[in-house]
Amino acid sequence: MSKPNDNKFDGVIKWAIKIAAVVFTAPASWEVAGGLYPDWQPMFRWPLQAAGVALVEGAMLVGWYQLDSNDRAEPEQRWLYAGMAVLGYVALLVIALQHEGLRGLVFRLTLLALLAYSVAESGILSSIRQRRTADRNIERDRKVARTRREQERLTATLRYELTGERERALLAAEHKALLDAGLASVKLRRSRLLDDVKQEARTERRNAAQSDTQPSGHDTFPHPIDDAQRRRAEQQRLDKDAALLHMLNVLANNPDTSKAALAEHIGRARNTVYDYLDELELNGWIERSEDTGSGYVLTAAGAQYLAPALHSNGNGHR
Repeated sequence: MSKPNDNKFDGVIKWAIKIAAVVFTAPASWEVAGGLYPDWQPMFRWPLQAAGVALVEGAMLVGWYQLDSNDRAEPEQRWLYAGMAVLGYVALLVIALQHEGLRGLVFRLTLLALLAYSVAESGILSSIRQRRTADRNIERDRKVARTRREQERLTATLRYELTGERERALLAAEHKALLDAGLASVKLRRSRLLDDVKQEARTERRNAAQSDTQPSGHDTFPHPIDDAQRRRAEQQRLDKDAALLHMLNVLANNPDTSKAALAEHIGRARNTVYDYLDELELNGWIERSEDTGSGYVLTAAGAQYLAPALHSNGNGHR
């Protein structure tokens, strides 16, 4: 007889055994389930008894069928099927001991042997199939595939950990760079302020020395308070663009003009003068004087920007 016919006959025999086991054990399950509620009317008790038979015999039959038919199941799946079949068998054994006594134990032991055979056969067939698969392609072997997955999982985990550490290091470096840049900017601003203060002090001492050598008199110069008020009233009317042009004009004529003098010329606070100087330097119109280090001189672009304004006024001074 050919091998396909042998397999077909083996399958028929296995199904016949399963059906015989259900037919033999179902009456006891029916009686035990009905004894749970003896006072119920038959029309209500029979559905309950049918459900009891389907529950117990069904659990054993499902697990048993999967063990015999699902020959490509993973080991974990086979253990699940075996557990379900054994659970159904234990329930049937308890029912047999209550309903049939020791007389039904012989049949239950035979059923246990058949279940054990199915479990063992499933494991053996799976092992044989695994060896054949490994012989054809070792990469498809279950142990090799499991080891490969574990290594890939470990590699992926390490890769993500290294990526996270690298990103954290980059963020820390960026944060430190920003802090360093901020500190450098503060130090530069402080150095400029200190240079401006020193330059203004030198200018004041020089002006004081010059004023001591000049004759005093109210007819030669206007009153300082009136002159300052007049200049302030005139300078407050200047908008920002006019103030910037005026600063360029002042610096073009006197690069060593102090910040305080610039503030008085344009009628703005000293902090505003610093902002305007930064803007003019950022636009490329002025740059630090190499001679004094604290003054500013016009660049070629600044002179070109200032020229139209001077031309429109007709002279180089406001």
